[in-house]
Amino acid sequence: MIALGVLYEHTQNDPHVRHLFAGLAAAASGLLIAMAAKILMPLRRNPMAAGIAALGFVAIAVFRFPLLPTMLILTPLSIALAAHAARLANERGARQ
Repeated sequence: MIALGVLYEHTQNDPHVRHLFAGLAAAASGLLIAMAAKILMPLRRNPMAAGIAALGFVAIAVFRFPLLPTMLILTPLSIALAAHAARLANERGARQ
């Protein structure tokens, strides 16, 4: 990794290298959008999971909170909400 950094430091002003990185950035953003769409497809049927995902996106992308603390908060929250929803579903099923 260090060798790549040193190599880039020596060639960063070369127009070919700049075009190469511009192309890599475009490809990476396309892959990111495709992966986000693939991950979001199952969440269409579960509004609670979509809400947790939206909270994570807003916390990290908009408010610039660090990933680790955000996940340490949202993970137990999502587990608690899922357990609560399952408990409610079981109670509804037992009543019928």
